[in-house]
Amino acid sequence: MYCVRCGKNIDEGSKYCTSCGYPVDGKVKEEHETKDNAQVISILGMIFSFIIPVIGLILNIISICKCSKYKAKTGDNSKYKGLSFAGLIISIIMTIIHFTLILIVVIFTLVGSGSSKLNGTWNCSYSNYSYYVVTAKFNEDKTFTWKKYNDSTNKNYLDGTYFINSREYNNGITTYEFKLRIDHQIVNGDDKGKENAYIKAKIYDDNYATIYNEKTNKIYHCKKVN
Repeated sequence: MYCVRCGKNIDEGSKYCTSCGYPVDGKVKEEHETKDNAQVISILGMIFSFIIPVIGLILNIISICKCSKYKAKTGDNSKYKGLSFAGLIISIIMTIIHFTLILIVVIFTLVGSGSSKLNGTWNCSYSNYSYYVVTAKFNEDKTFTWKKYNDSTNKNYLDGTYFINSREYNNGITTYEFKLRIDHQIVNGDDKGKENAYIKAKIYDDNYATIYNEKTNKIYHCKKVN
C-alpha cells in the first residue's frame, strides 16, 4: 500500500504512515488508485475534447466524478478536477461546432444533389403533343441559355445566370423557384438588353419537367436531352 498524503510505501498492518504519520484506514490503496485514474482520464478527456469531442465529453464527466469521489474520501481537492472542467467546456463547444459543420455539409449536399436534376439540356414544347419550340440549358456554374429550338442562325436566344430561391421536394416532385438574370436578350439578331425573369420548374423525374415563366405566363413541357 501507499500513503495517500506522501506516497511512501506502507507496511501491511500498519495503522500510520511511518514517513508522515498519516493514519491508515484500509482505503489508502483505493484512494491512491482513484487519484491515479482521475489523472489519466482527465488528460485523455482533454486530448479527445479536440479530436473526438463526444468521447472527450464522456471522459471528462467520468474524471469529474472520480475527483469528487476522491475529495469525499480524503477531504482533499484533486488538481485534475479543474483540468476536467476545462476539458468538459471545450468538448461541449467542439461538439456543437462539429454538429453544426455536419449539418451545413448535409444541407449543401442535399441542395447540390437537387440542383443536379435541373442541370442539363431540355427541349420544351407548349404541350406534350406539340413540337419543340425552345431549348433550355442550365449549367452547373449557374449560367443558362434559352434559345429557339433548332435555330442554327443563333439570332434568337437569352443567356445569363440563374439563382435558385427555393427548392421543395414532395411526393417525388422537385419544385424550384428561381430567378433568371438575363445578360443578353437576342431577338432576330438584336440585343434587347438585360432583364430579370422569375421561373418555377417542376421536375417529375430525371427526364421530364414543366417550366412556368411568370412574365410571359407560359408553361413549357420539357424533356431532358442530356
